[in-house]
Amino acid sequence: MSGGPRNFRFAAGSGRASLEVAVENSGNGLVVTVFGGDRPHVGTVILAQPRPSLSRPGERSATSTCLPLLGHQEEPLARPIAEALARELDVPVVVVAGVHLEKARPEEIEAVVTLGPEIVAEVLRRWVSD
Repeated sequence: MSGGPRNFRFAAGSGRASLEVAVENSGNGLVVTVFGGDRPHVGTVILAQPRPSLSRPGERSATSTCLPLLGHQEEPLARPIAEALARELDVPVVVVAGVHLEKARPEEIEAVVTLGPEIVAEVLRRWVSD
């Protein structure tokens, strides 16, 4: 896998919707961890792999598999991150996510989930600039 730094970390969001992101370049793909909330943990694992688009000839897409721990709901955050990075970087991507907000209000959950595009943009920005 060419380009990009070996690994890096950054924060996204603020307050209770604050996440810590770590990116590791494995040489042939990325491993991304997204943890936050009151009890960061391993809750969901997504594996995404790039592939040719089925509906847009000449473009890339991604296929992913989700492995959530029982009762965990990080998929809406993790899957779009994994698929976007796999598609854009043309490499396999694993995202491990665990965010627990005690007594989370719906708007707090939405604030966490909507950080996905910001996380993707920051990973891509750092990948291109390094």
